[in-house]
Amino acid sequence: MGKYNLRFIKPLISLSLGAAIITSAIVGGAEDASAATNYKISNGILVFKATKKVVRGTVTYKGKVYKNGQLFTGAKGNTYYKNGKKATGIYKERYYLNGKIYSGIAKGIYYKNGVKSTGTYKGTYYLKGKAYTGLVVDIYYSNGKKANGTYEGVFYLNGTAFTGLHPNTGYLYINGALNTVLKVFEGNLYNGARLNEGVIQYNGLWYAGKTVANGTITIPGGQIIIVENGRQTGTINSGPGSYYSVINEAIAKLGALKFYEVYTINHVTNLVDARRQYNEAKVAVDVAVARGAVTSEFGVNYWRLAAQSREIDRYEGRDTKEVALNKATTELARLEYTAVNSIRSATNLTTAKYQDDAATTAVEAARTKGAITSDFGTIYWRLAAQKTEIDRYEGRDTKEVALNKATPELARLEYTAVNSIRYAANLTTAKYQYDAATTAVEAARTKGAITSDFGTNYWRLAAQKTEIDRYEGKESKEVAITKATTELGKLKFTDDESIKDSTSLTTAKSQYDAAKKAVEAAIAKGAVTSDFGSDYSKLAAQGKEINRYEEVKPTAIKDATTKLVALIFYTENSIDDATKLAIAQTQYNAAKTAVEAAIAKGAVTSDFGSDYPKLAAQGKEINRYEEVKPTAIKDATTKLVALIFYTENSIDDATKLAIAQTQYNAAKTAVEAAIAKGAVTSDFGSDYPKLAAQGKEINRYEEVKPTAIKDATTKLAALMFYKDNSIDDATKLATAQTQYNAAKTAVEAAIAKGATEADFANLANLAAQKTEIDRYKAQAEAEKAEAEATAAAKSFREAHEKALTLTVENVGVKNEAEVKAALSAYDKLSKAAQGKVSDGKDHLDKLSEIITKLIEDIKVQNIANEVITALEKINWKDAKKEMVEYGMTETKEAQWHISNIKDAVVKVAYQNRLDIVEAAILAREEAISREIKVVKTGVKDI
Repeated sequence: MGKYNLRFIKPLISLSLGAAIITSAIVGGAEDASAATNYKISNGILVFKATKKVVRGTVTYKGKVYKNGQLFTGAKGNTYYKNGKKATGIYKERYYLNGKIYSGIAKGIYYKNGVKSTGTYKGTYYLKGKAYTGLVVDIYYSNGKKANGTYEGVFYLNGTAFTGLHPNTGYLYINGALNTVLKVFEGNLYNGARLNEGVIQYNGLWYAGKTVANGTITIPGGQIIIVENGRQTGTINSGPGSYYSVINEAIAKLGALKFYEVYTINHVTNLVDARRQYNEAKVAVDVAVARGAVTSEFGVNYWRLAAQSREIDRYEGRDTKEVALNKATTELARLEYTAVNSIRSATNLTTAKYQDDAATTAVEAARTKGAITSDFGTIYWRLAAQKTEIDRYEGRDTKEVALNKATPELARLEYTAVNSIRYAANLTTAKYQYDAATTAVEAARTKGAITSDFGTNYWRLAAQKTEIDRYEGKESKEVAITKATTELGKLKFTDDESIKDSTSLTTAKSQYDAAKKAVEAAIAKGAVTSDFGSDYSKLAAQGKEINRYEEVKPTAIKDATTKLVALIFYTENSIDDATKLAIAQTQYNAAKTAVEAAIAKGAVTSDFGSDYPKLAAQGKEINRYEEVKPTAIKDATTKLVALIFYTENSIDDATKLAIAQTQYNAAKTAVEAAIAKGAVTSDFGSDYPKLAAQGKEINRYEEVKPTAIKDATTKLAALMFYKDNSIDDATKLATAQTQYNAAKTAVEAAIAKGATEADFANLANLAAQKTEIDRYKAQAEAEKAEAEATAAAKSFREAHEKALTLTVENVGVKNEAEVKAALSAYDKLSKAAQGKVSDGKDHLDKLSEIITKLIEDIKVQNIANEVITALEKINWKDAKKEMVEYGMTETKEAQWHISNIKDAVVKVAYQNRLDIVEAAILAREEAISREIKVVKTGVKDI
């Protein structure tokens, strides 16, 4: 017993040291300085080098994080790892980037603190992470952007329901809806979506077209009245006949009503027309009634007026209970924050309130139409649920909401079992869970909850507190004794020879270590051996059985070694008859049984010495002798199955012939080898007839090649255009091409059947005829190109004859357009055509250069003229000194421009004008000098 105890002391110390190292490791931080020397990877598992035991806890080794020896996947703190590395992806409904909780856009999804979020980010609105299309607080978004367009029948511009004239159609919209009534907008009257046409009365004013009427107008019914700013001030014709014309106008307008039946309005365009028709008919009827008409005078279509009004109301949703219910159920279906804790941010709250208001309004509107609660269907509950969630988020939780918070926190407590907290990291998590659950429970109690309200998981709170206290060293002596007696009760190998093999030995040692450790821990708390009860004696008994089993192993090794020495058929081909096979099998079975028995008692292969390899060798020799014939048969059948050219005409080229011959030779050789080992033809199965069939197909194909060579030779002999310049027209070209194609096809077919170039006479004629064909085609193309170039050059000269006949003497600025057109046309010609009119191009370039210079000269003339004209307009006799100085400067500017004028006549004319101006300036300059002298001396010049 003492021997066993000493052998277990060192492992216990190593385990304690390892636990101390693990506890101090920091996840994701700098690697433990001792990691490289203390740990290693074994079969993908992180273990201690010294003990080869799995490293428990969470540690960093060579830049990777391991948990309990395995590469860690999960979250620690706010960092996410996958296979030991900081990772990117979704983990427990949170998105991480390079291990960190991410805020921003990833793969088109908006995350805030790792959660798909709702709100505006960089100008785009997201709902639960996705760029949103729809309405939010009356703003229309498309893919997250405030958008233009029609949504649910409303037209939006920059996200807002549009009021104004549509930028494309010019139609009038009011709050996003196409206008369907008489309405004044920006001072103009609209009849529906379009400007009013004709005379109509609106809000007591008469309008003529789009504007308030003034003067004399003819109103519906034919009466002529006088109006001022839309108001009637007099009547011109009220004589006989005017009354009936008013009646007739009303009857005509009633007859024009087209949307008086139910569901005839099915589009907003119909609605616009229906409104316009109704307004016109209503005005005509009102005018007639004002003249004294009664309803019976309006004829059989009078009923249509009220019917069309009802149809307009139906389409606009202002009539039936059913329409109101449809609106209400749509809004109820949009309520998306009905679940507890679904509102998680202020943005969620805003959206939830907007949805709640819209649904409440729609429900109340439906109730005014006669709807009752049951009419709203199975989704009516969502209204109250969303209101409850709004109240919860705003701090108005009920007792039930508080309980709903507490029970999930209790369910999350995962360290309720004894010894479930094993590392510092477990302790941190356990405390966090305990605090969260305790807070939630206390909050529920403030709302009136009692213990029974928390359900079946309430016990977990106290259990996790007990486990936290245990791990922190607050266990009692009684708890330690309970643990020890539990482990003693698990000891199952206390009887003699109860350990039968190495597996049970491992189990026995594990039980012994756990019980011994628990007993020592209890004694450290003050327990004595009598505290452990009757099972305490099992500890010594199991230790004794472990020692016994470990002393049995040497005897088993000796027995196995003796039987390995007796093996004599371990060399290749040493078994050559049935007698030797029987002896070899007996020896092999005895040695194998002895070796397995020794291994079961803890032996390893090195314990059996140099004779151990004989066991595998003799087994191999036995298998070799037993498997020679079957192996040969199997090889032969495999090669027979591989035959694929055994049907007639399956070989149609040289490549397939080569494959068929290789398959045939391999199968024939394998069959003959198997027969030599005792096989018969029936052993090869249904594929054996393929061998003869493939041989027959090979022979058939080998007789086809001469026929193919003969056909190719005949077609080669038919070639007659293989000499230079033998093709001189299109007919011969066609014949030559046909001959060439036929010969080429025949040669390729013969080669595919195994022929070589040496088999064909006149083969060189094939390439020669192809060369002659290509020559004639090239010549024809060149002639065609030459003809096209000549025609293009001719067309160019004809089209631009005027420009080409200009000379350097008579060309002027007026010819600029035609010269440019000619040069542009030249650039579009082919290179060949350009070559034919190159002289014209040179001439046009010279003309273009002259025109450019003329234009430049005109610009210089214009500048000189502007300066001289400006100077001529000045009265130099009375000019001040400053003006004279300015004039001198400007004359120099003008002189410079005149010196650059190329037109000699213009140059002289401008120079004469400038000389006159310059003389006037100089005269005034001299006069000013005399005046200054008089002022200084008082003496005038004589």
